[in-house]
Amino acid sequence: MAEALTLARPYAKAVFEFAVEHNSLDGWSTMLASVSEAVTHPEMAALLGSPVLSGDQQASLVADACGTRINDKARNLINTLARNKRLSLLPEVRAQFERLRAERQKKVDVEVISAYPLTDEALGK
Repeated sequence: MAEALTLARPYAKAVFEFAVEHNSLDGWSTMLASVSEAVTHPEMAALLGSPVLSGDQQASLVADACGTRINDKARNLINTLARNKRLSLLPEVRAQFERLRAERQKKVDVEVISAYPLTDEALGK
């Protein structure tokens, strides 16, 4: 786990900085969700684990699975990770990207436990 976190960090940071520079945090968040979902799907994970497939073939499988939900820049990320045999890092890249995004946007996730039902006003609706 710690190794994946360490290996994923430079990719997440590079994607985050690119997304900030191009004002596309939401788009990258969506694309990273798509590619993470693709590589963790059981059938895809089995294919990606095959030693028969080259990095280019693995990248093509993932990109094709994502289709139009990703752009050319995301395809470049997939290609880079595949060439370095690191497609399995995509979920961790996504998680670190989302942490950086939340930090930048000064957002935190909270859980509220109440003895009484909360009003719409209290829920921020």
